[in-house]
Amino acid sequence: MQVFTLNKSGNVLEESNWPKNTSKLTWVRLVDPKDSELEEFAKVSEISLEELKDIVEDSERSRIDYEGKYIEIIYQVPYLEKDEYTTSSVAIFLYKKLVITIERTELKYLSNAAKLLSQNKFKSLMKKTPGQFIHYVLDKTNDEFLVAVEKIGAITKRTPKKLESGDEKQLYALYESNITLTYFNNALLANQDVSKSLRKTQLKMFTPQDKEYFSDLYYDALQVMDTLKVQRDVLTSMFTFQSILSGSRLNKTMKLLTGLTLLIAVPTLIASIYGMNVSLPLAENAHGFLIVLVGMFLLSGIILWVLHKNEWL
Repeated sequence: MQVFTLNKSGNVLEESNWPKNTSKLTWVRLVDPKDSELEEFAKVSEISLEELKDIVEDSERSRIDYEGKYIEIIYQVPYLEKDEYTTSSVAIFLYKKLVITIERTELKYLSNAAKLLSQNKFKSLMKKTPGQFIHYVLDKTNDEFLVAVEKIGAITKRTPKKLESGDEKQLYALYESNITLTYFNNALLANQDVSKSLRKTQLKMFTPQDKEYFSDLYYDALQVMDTLKVQRDVLTSMFTFQSILSGSRLNKTMKLLTGLTLLIAVPTLIASIYGMNVSLPLAENAHGFLIVLVGMFLLSGIILWVLHKNEWL
């Protein structure tokens, strides 16, 4: 647990115990909290311990609730795990000037903020209003989604040439990217509802300037959704291209096999006829075999020319 606030001198004060005085903006950061920390939080906040454990153990859908004297915000966040993106969640509780964040998995941008505060830097963050502090956290989350979507987009740009060579690994990677974007889409839709609710909130604890920040947050979420939609459309087009490419290859293969079958069928038919135990033309001719052989090659050549002219071979 990390607790940050400003002392009377305006410097960042970091503590490891629950704050007693919250006359100034105070940030309590919990990362994968222990049961003892949750129990202490439950006593302070009057929120049931079971609900807090659910937030930590389960990735809940984004929402905003008014729990008695607290505001509870659940927001979906992108999370990079073993080079693959997934979604997690961050919970934010607000009571007067006390802001508590609970991270199921450590979030890089909050870790960076906490590191700077520990070094008595980034003091401007602690001079914000509680609403602006919440905006900072949610805005950074939107930025992380945008970065993740753009990274996936950069990968897909390098894929088309490899698809032409029939690289199954790249096709599977595209499928994984499409699944990830689907999860992102669901998460962003839920986040968008939260930012929309904050934008329209009438709570007195938020200033008019806070509401302006929340409006910016809402439009930023729309921009991320637009970027995500473009990337999903690109992926859909690439899957369509792959299907067309596979169909074209199959048609070419079938044409080739059909052409080869015709080339083989004509000599086989002539040879079969002359293999019959009956009287046949040229049977008494000393050059009969050579004539038949030349005729077979001539007919095969004509068939080959016709197939080549019609682009079958």
